[in-house]
Amino acid sequence: MNSNENNTVEKAVKEFSIWGQFKDTVRYKYSSFSGRASRKEYWSFAFIGFWITLLADAIDTIIQFKLGIYGIVGFLVWFALFIPNITVTIRRLHDVNRSGWYILLLYLPIGLGSSLYLFDISIFELFNNKKHAAIVTFALFYIIVAIELIMLYLLVKPTQPNDNQYGPSLLNHEE
Repeated sequence: MNSNENNTVEKAVKEFSIWGQFKDTVRYKYSSFSGRASRKEYWSFAFIGFWITLLADAIDTIIQFKLGIYGIVGFLVWFALFIPNITVTIRRLHDVNRSGWYILLLYLPIGLGSSLYLFDISIFELFNNKKHAAIVTFALFYIIVAIELIMLYLLVKPTQPNDNQYGPSLLNHEE
């Protein structure tokens, strides 16, 4: 096999394998907010990232039993994958012709919950009537679920077939 055929095979493996997509995203597009990401690129990153995180949690559990320290490996994995996770999500949103600012919809529930926890605020303390507090809690829950379902729809939606303001169509390349 000559070097030209070898490069063609390597390129095909990279384009069609989940691991190849993950490596490409982490290695070459680590901090790239511009352009578009196909469904395959996004979900390959999500799939491999999920398994790496699960493995890190298992290692953390073993370390906790041996040394009494928990969370070091998981934190390092989270830290390493945080930026590429944001960038691939923004590029995926670009692929369906949505602004990258839509990513804030994913983090809105986390921010809201963290703010309430940080300031030690209970929804039940905000209302004198527990019935009203329960209604507000359920309403917030359903709003958060609706937001997450909208984001899931955008992330699984097929690529926009035409070029858009974020770059050329990916249909000829991957999907």
